[in-house]
Amino acid sequence: MLIKTTFVIHGTPALPDSLNTTSNPLKNLANQIPLPQFNKMMDKFPITVKKADEIYRFEVVDYVHHAKEQCQFEVYQNGQLVASFEPDNHHHLQVCANKGNLDETLLHMIADEIETYDW
Repeated sequence: MLIKTTFVIHGTPALPDSLNTTSNPLKNLANQIPLPQFNKMMDKFPITVKKADEIYRFEVVDYVHHAKEQCQFEVYQNGQLVASFEPDNHHHLQVCANKGNLDETLLHMIADEIETYDW
């Protein structure tokens, strides 16, 4: 079962009023978390890819209203950006960046899995 969640990023994570004090360590920690410097809608969903006997788990961020200067899909593994993809005119995903130096076969498998998602 695929669960879609839509987020809108607007800056510092919100804390309940009871935790929202300057002396609260959670508030200080929240202020130290780096956040993207944009304000765009996105969907996040997990994917799993099996290659040989190894299972790879990724989180995909789909920038629903992406601009041409940014790839539509970013793929994260353990919180690190490892790849990004952009659909061509026929809605086939092309690699924008391979920051995780993933092998070609794994990149194609990731793209195939993302293409099964209804975007």
